[in-house]
Amino acid sequence: MVRFKVTIKDEEPPFERDVDKYIKFLCDVLGLSTGRDTDDTTCKVFKKIVVHSSKGGVTTTKEICEEINMSRGSVVNQINKMIEAGMLRKEGNYYVLRRRNLIRTMWEIREDILRMFEKIEEIAEELDEEIGLPKEKR
Repeated sequence: MVRFKVTIKDEEPPFERDVDKYIKFLCDVLGLSTGRDTDDTTCKVFKKIVVHSSKGGVTTTKEICEEINMSRGSVVNQINKMIEAGMLRKEGNYYVLRRRNLIRTMWEIREDILRMFEKIEEIAEELDEEIGLPKEKR
């Protein structure tokens, strides 16, 4: 069972095609960026992992720290948020996208959410029945 926490915010997507703006959009809409992240640390870390993944590779926190000139603590904190959100996975000492590309990663997260909602709805239906609330037809 995959455990993760997803936050989805309603944000306006960027109008022009720009990798940095797309990365920022994904980080914002998935709740990875916070108001305190004035240096866009989240976006920088996520972009490095995506770029390494696009080249068929993996990356370590040390490599990310060196490439974006950030402390290991800051990078690890951002990576942990991305793992918790279901975006990344750890393979030994390396970090990669959860699936081989972003769209497959998004599809998998969506499927996880749908499976979880099915469980939630089953419990809600049982609770309705137990309490005596009216039944609903699908």
